[in-house]
Amino acid sequence: MFSITTAVNLTDEEKASVQLNEEYADSQWVNPLHVIENTDHFHPCLVQIARDIISK
Repeated sequence: MFSITTAVNLTDEEKASVQLNEEYADSQWVNPLHVIENTDHFHPCLVQIARDIISK
């Protein structure tokens, strides 16, 4: 399996304009610090991605 993660900075206006299809209906914006502070609720790969984002 292969996965690519891309991080971008969006304004609140840009976030509001994102339109997801029904496959992603349960998606939500999550602060990387929230992921790091709640590692038991997230896949280890997402926790590492959040750490990488914070470290930059």
